[in-house]
Amino acid sequence: MVTTPAFNPTDPARARSRAGAAAFTLVEVLVSMAILLMMLLIMTQVISTTQKTWHAASARLTQFREARNAFDTITRGLSQATLNPYRDFNYGSGTPGLPPGTSPLLPPIGFMRWADLGIHMDIASNVFTNFGSSNMPGHAVIFQAPLGYTAIDSYHALNSLLCVSGYFVLFGSDVDYLPTGLISRLEPRSRYRLYQYQPTTESNPVFYNKINTPATPGAWATIDKSKMIDNLGAPLYHPVAENILALVLAPSFNTGAPAGAVVALGAPTTAPSQYSFNSYTDTDPAKQFHLPTSVQVVMVAMDEESASRVALMYGTNAPSLFNATFTNPGNLDGDLRLARLSLEKLRVNYRIFSSTVFIPAAEK
Repeated sequence: MVTTPAFNPTDPARARSRAGAAAFTLVEVLVSMAILLMMLLIMTQVISTTQKTWHAASARLTQFREARNAFDTITRGLSQATLNPYRDFNYGSGTPGLPPGTSPLLPPIGFMRWADLGIHMDIASNVFTNFGSSNMPGHAVIFQAPLGYTAIDSYHALNSLLCVSGYFVLFGSDVDYLPTGLISRLEPRSRYRLYQYQPTTESNPVFYNKINTPATPGAWATIDKSKMIDNLGAPLYHPVAENILALVLAPSFNTGAPAGAVVALGAPTTAPSQYSFNSYTDTDPAKQFHLPTSVQVVMVAMDEESASRVALMYGTNAPSLFNATFTNPGNLDGDLRLARLSLEKLRVNYRIFSSTVFIPAAEK
């Protein structure tokens, strides 16, 4: 008779049998490691893509927030433009007062509108000269407004003091604007930037002549680079925002109608927009020494990531990113469409800001 041995859980043979049954084979271990590596690789790629997307979105948000603030600064400043016009005797000289060498008894031929202040909009290199036209895309503007910018502490409470202000886009290096202690540690960057020209109220070039001697009426409305410095040689213009590719300004004027004139039903009440306007030199009586009723302001900006990629291609040379010339206001939409197509072809992340600014002082 065969007897079955009693069950002994501590039997070494049984322990080895259980250990052998619970172990993984080499193939199973290799397959598990391969799956784990694939999962880690996928997770790494997902994290990297998410991180790149986050950085790109953050850069775009920061950059376009800066551009939006700059755009608001321009539109807010333009809306405060003023001329303070007045009427004076017209002796036929084109300016108030007697022509040089004429008799004070000469009778005037009438009255004329005049203003010591003014506004000038044009191709940027025609307003701010000697910067190099290839470095200045789009338009520029210079005007007078009660901005209250002063360097004298006792005047700071006078926040409506009259100041000159101007805006233009310029390509160049930021080496002059780096913190002194970091110049050796930071690499200068060449970018398109929006600049503001703003001398202090006590050096207002309309009254405190630093341009011509003797002063020429309206000479301040076209500023040479050599005159855009203070008494210590520091520039009177500073960057407002980086990566602004173009500034476009299209002023419009209220044509009005003479008292008693018959106006056809549906006739336009404003003259066509134009790009070039100087309130001193315009010979149209409806525009000379007048402010535009409104100004269409367009600004093209790109983000820093795109600017860095463009800088690798062009270096310190001003890149030509689109062929839009913005010389014909009737073709503004076409120029903007051309700019969009060019920027999209270069895979540049851009944004176009546009607004119509109404100038309340234009009706005075």
